[in-house]
Amino acid sequence: MRLRNAIIWGLIMSAIACVAFLALTPPSDDFNIANPYWNGLSSMAADLDLRAMPSAGFEGMAPGDSVVLIIGPDRWTSDEFVPAVRSFVQEGGVLVIMDDFGWGDSIIKALLQETGLTASFTQEWLADPLYMHMSQYYPKVETAAGEVVMDYGTALTGLSGDYVVLANSSAFSYMDMDKNGRYDNLEPVGPFPVAASFSYGDGKIVAVADPSIAINSLYGLEGNAAFIASLVENRTAYLDAGHRSPTVLTEARSAVTGALSSFYIPEVRYLTALAGILAVFAVDWDRKAFRWSRGNRVGMDAAGEELERAAEEHPDWDRATLARIAEDRRRNAGEGAL
Repeated sequence: MRLRNAIIWGLIMSAIACVAFLALTPPSDDFNIANPYWNGLSSMAADLDLRAMPSAGFEGMAPGDSVVLIIGPDRWTSDEFVPAVRSFVQEGGVLVIMDDFGWGDSIIKALLQETGLTASFTQEWLADPLYMHMSQYYPKVETAAGEVVMDYGTALTGLSGDYVVLANSSAFSYMDMDKNGRYDNLEPVGPFPVAASFSYGDGKIVAVADPSIAINSLYGLEGNAAFIASLVENRTAYLDAGHRSPTVLTEARSAVTGALSSFYIPEVRYLTALAGILAVFAVDWDRKAFRWSRGNRVGMDAAGEELERAAEEHPDWDRATLARIAEDRRRNAGEGAL
């Protein structure tokens, strides 16, 4: 096999290996519905039959039977989002926002603006040196569904309007404002509300001060799963991933899986198979052209092998000229033998 052909086939096999890796390797993004690792949502997704948002957005759902979860938002999407959500909730939908020191505070303030409701995430670390799981930054909070274990969460503040507190930290908790790992004078002391529900129209908006209670490594602890199930209320659950920034690997994986899904179309499969056959012949064609000239096979004697090596080292040289040279050298060698 020529050097050029070897390079081409190496590139083809590398591309196939990359496509297979992207198609078969699960995503590892935080709060990804298909991520089976410690930071993913696959366990919760399996329990709740959690689905991705429909392509039509909120218009593609029945508000009275649907709940939308925004988990760990790290970006704002669009100005059309706020009126679309308000309409969804007013018609009976439930929106759950679980913030991770990101855009959750901006989102909930925008949603509650001019509604008579107010709420904010404190953006400080909630710590509890007594009621905790392994660390004071894994505080246990009380809910109607049992104790919930948080992971570097925060708390809610500025609550007003028609709301119900769903979870509270203990009286021993405090806000570690300087993050030095100990309680200092003037740092706020609990209990603090960490989850609350706000009635709006026929539906409600729920704010939870920690999204980590939903990830695989915490979902099975204490009453975490039961608490999240109580927020969903047997509704059809959707994950709004539009407020999460995908990694480059996830974007590449989505592109590959989207392309592979086209193979369900018979015409695409046939055309791809035909293109593959043509590519095989195209890659090997110049090798055959070198070995055949004017319908006669050129013997691979020493002269022919020498010129073939030259052709491999200089792929820009004309193949037909090299074939004629090899044939002439073979003829001259034959005449000299006579």
